[in-house]
Amino acid sequence: MSCLLGDEENFGLDINDMAQKQSERNSLIVFFVKALALYALWFFVYESWLRDLGVVDDWLTTAVTGQSVWILKVLGYDASMAQDSVWTSVVCSGQKLLNVADSCNGLVLYALYGGFFIAFPGSWKPKLSFVLGGFVAIYLLNLVRIVALSMVQMYWPAYLDFSHKYAFTLVVYSGVLALWWWWVNHYSIYASMEKDKVRKASVEV
Repeated sequence: MSCLLGDEENFGLDINDMAQKQSERNSLIVFFVKALALYALWFFVYESWLRDLGVVDDWLTTAVTGQSVWILKVLGYDASMAQDSVWTSVVCSGQKLLNVADSCNGLVLYALYGGFFIAFPGSWKPKLSFVLGGFVAIYLLNLVRIVALSMVQMYWPAYLDFSHKYAFTLVVYSGVLALWWWWVNHYSIYASMEKDKVRKASVEV
């Protein structure tokens, strides 16, 4: 009789596990659908309105270039910022080093990063603090990227194209992925569920 009860209990646990796994799969599908919908919405709003308006891009490009120039000055370089109707540029000792395009100001990264948290299930309070902290981290990473590219252009100009297209782009996107990973594994609803599983398992043992 006790063996039968044990089998029934195990059967019940198996059903609960299956239901939980199905729920997790459904949540994952909902997340991807939300993420794609948000990206499509962002693309539409940016391409049809924000790009032509230019206010956000202009402000962000000017801010990130100006503060990169400030860092170069702190490092001892005769750096300045130049602007015309097309480019915002980093200038050093009267020589133009980099043209910082709107596509390099990080705006798309902010949208992707924030959209991930909007689409991901969970309460808003912890998400909001992580989003704001992530925005600061992305901004700082982009400053480092522009300063580093300026120095590459000064000392190793042959490597500028590779550094711009691959090396520093990889660094910035790796930083974003690391923030996402840290959130999912330590602060998300799934992290809480895993902690609950561990607690229950330890109690049952």
